[in-house]
Amino acid sequence: MMWEHFKTGLLAFLVVVSMLLTYALWSYQPSLENTQGPSTISEETTLDADQKKPSELFIPSNVIFHYNGDHLGIDKGQEDKLFNRIQQWPLSDFTKNINLTEVMKETSIEMEFATSLPLEFFANTLAYNGEEEIPQFEFNRIFIDFEKGSSVKNIYFVSDNEDETESVSATIKTNFYSDVYQTFINEGNAFSLLTFTGKDGEIIYVPEDERTLTTYTYRDNQLDVDPLKNILFSNPEIVKPSDYLPGETFYSDGSLEITVNKNTNVLQYKGLLNDETNTLRKQELLEISYNFTNDHRGFTGSNERDDSFKVFYLNDFRDNDIVYRRYLNHYPSFDENGITELYMSFDSSKVSPNRYVRPMIKLSIIAKDEETVRAGQDVLSYIEQSDMYESEKVEGLLIGYYLEKRPGNEGYYDASPGWFIKQAGSDWERIIFPSDSEAGGDNDAVESN
Repeated sequence: MMWEHFKTGLLAFLVVVSMLLTYALWSYQPSLENTQGPSTISEETTLDADQKKPSELFIPSNVIFHYNGDHLGIDKGQEDKLFNRIQQWPLSDFTKNINLTEVMKETSIEMEFATSLPLEFFANTLAYNGEEEIPQFEFNRIFIDFEKGSSVKNIYFVSDNEDETESVSATIKTNFYSDVYQTFINEGNAFSLLTFTGKDGEIIYVPEDERTLTTYTYRDNQLDVDPLKNILFSNPEIVKPSDYLPGETFYSDGSLEITVNKNTNVLQYKGLLNDETNTLRKQELLEISYNFTNDHRGFTGSNERDDSFKVFYLNDFRDNDIVYRRYLNHYPSFDENGITELYMSFDSSKVSPNRYVRPMIKLSIIAKDEETVRAGQDVLSYIEQSDMYESEKVEGLLIGYYLEKRPGNEGYYDASPGWFIKQAGSDWERIIFPSDSEAGGDNDAVESN
């Protein structure tokens, strides 16, 4: 009998315990912080860089002082200083289709740009009242009066095309002659320029004598891919990395894809293409690309480190593509893998690109040296005598930097100055002179634009 009472009591106890456990399971809500553990999904949407002002995106490829029949150049650092000063001069009275005979004066400052630029966007970098209407116009050169006398001068934004030369003029209300002459000619170590006639009779200016420039050794700093995944994929949480090919990491959501090459440190993004893509005006293309890149801090260079991205190419055609090139020590840089470019292609319906190719490193200077760059007169003689080049096909000739990974020393890059040439229908190429053959072999095409 006692045993029966004991079993009955034990059964009742177990029933009560079961009811209490059931209630606890139904009523208790665990803390997400305690159950989920540390998050493995990054929500970052910006790279490790600062935002850029429009004025930081432009730089003249060449500045020429036409003075008393001579053509003079100044150091690239001085060119940038002059360009920054011009952007602060008060401008007014923008007028299109002026008398072109006024532009080509014997005494003037000429600024050349690597590509045609929309004046509407460029005006954001200038000092004017902001209320004046800026003409829709694209220019690739600037001329400025450079004569003594009146404090009112003219600046001319000039466009060269196959048919004719057009321009827009504006008035400069400042007396800058003595200041410019003293600062940039007398104290700026001005040097003589030679002229070379290229494609379609275009005059190309090059330094007559040798130039001594800084060489650099850089340590690369890897950029995180998560911010780019988060802005380029609509649902980045479902995107998982996979080893696509040796040395590459592949990300995809089934329609869009990112490939990161660990050997070249270059990211390539491919989005959906719109079959009905229309050509964007350069003004629109520049605005879209600037806003997109600036929003995720994609201009990962630094003016303070002599390493910054500038507008280098704007497409005239249906592709709607743009290239921002890495400038080192105020000179454009080139390479064979794409770490010197930010390349984007857009269609007319998007504010983000359907193609985006960019380096996934930042550069930190760890060593400097000096190197002498061959004289312009020697370069012109070599081009005229070489079977590799035809003068009538040359579209560009300049000094720049060649950036390459240091062999056998992972994580380090060397940048050395040299000459680069672009012929019609070809990419920019580094000129390898016969005496350099042991170091570089034949000429290599180094860029896609």
